Amino acid sequence: MTKEVASKEQVYAACEMLISKDEKLTLDGIRKHIGGGSKTTINKWFKQYKDEFPNKVYDAARVIPMPDIVQEQYQKLWALTYAMAEDKAESDYVKTLEDENGELKEKNLELEQTKAELKQLKESYEMTMKMLTQSYEENGRLKQAMEELNKRIK
Repeated sequence: MTKEVASKEQVYAACEMLISKDEKLTLDGIRKHIGGGSKTTINKWFKQYKDEFPNKVYDAARVIPMPDIVQEQYQKLWALTYAMAEDKAESDYVKTLEDENGELKEKNLELEQTKAELKQLKESYEMTMKMLTQSYEENGRLKQAMEELNKRIK
């Protein structure tokens, strides 16, 4: 008896069929749908299918049949949870912005104070330099006057 070889097309078709029936995708399920075949070969094509269509595999794996009333309540709960999470994220974002804005105002105030101190230091430096220049000039005049007095005394 020859072993049945599963083709890529058969595995892909089996996956599509199982998804359309909201059944879980498994090697055994695919093999059963095909009617046999090597698990190694089926697994190779199944992995390729999952790589090509990850959203289909993901969605099919999570389909849970439930009554309409449960589905309705689930959707309401999901919407409420989502809205609450969105509100929390927004309030956290606003708080972060307010905190950062407060820190920025503090830094700006520090910068303004530093600028004012720098201005005072600059004015003080300029005044000191002016007084130093005047002292040098006065020292020069006094030195010259002293030399003239020394010449007269001699």
